[in-house]
Amino acid sequence: MIRALYYALAWTAAADAPPDARAFAYHRGLQPILLALISAVVLETVAVHALVFFLISRTLAWVLLALSLLGLVWLLGLVNSVAKLPILVTEAGVRIRAGLLIDLWLPADQIAGVRTGLDFGNLKRPEVLRASLVVYPNVLIELSPRLSVGQGARRREVALVALHPDDLAGFVAAVKGLKGGA
Repeated sequence: MIRALYYALAWTAAADAPPDARAFAYHRGLQPILLALISAVVLETVAVHALVFFLISRTLAWVLLALSLLGLVWLLGLVNSVAKLPILVTEAGVRIRAGLLIDLWLPADQIAGVRTGLDFGNLKRPEVLRASLVVYPNVLIELSPRLSVGQGARRREVALVALHPDDLAGFVAAVKGLKGGA
């Protein structure tokens, strides 16, 4: 929640990209959807607060309002973080990020290939990590050997990472330029 609060307030901060990395944005298709979600949350918060306040309990209304405002801060942090945390390509590998939700390091020697297109088959298979969130991916990074991601009971082996960088051609060229990329 602290990181979400930071990104909710850090609208003027520069993108987090070291000078030795090529940064690739992925927020152009994602931010409008998240902003629409925020609008819906604001409308829902006002309506529920009013209904609960006048019909059920004033105390419960204030508790629900506080929880809704916390959720709104987290969503604002997520929206800003997708712009401030780009995908990074360095000589050592690719750092896949999806705002506050995903931060994954792909070493160059594990990248077996890159595919582009619109028909990737079933992206809900367990061996696919869909880092594009709500936007349909336009590139797949193939891994060999598989990479272990997640924590605890949610840990799984991933063979493909699906994402949607805004500069598709530049991203594919950068990844193929890695010594392990194909």
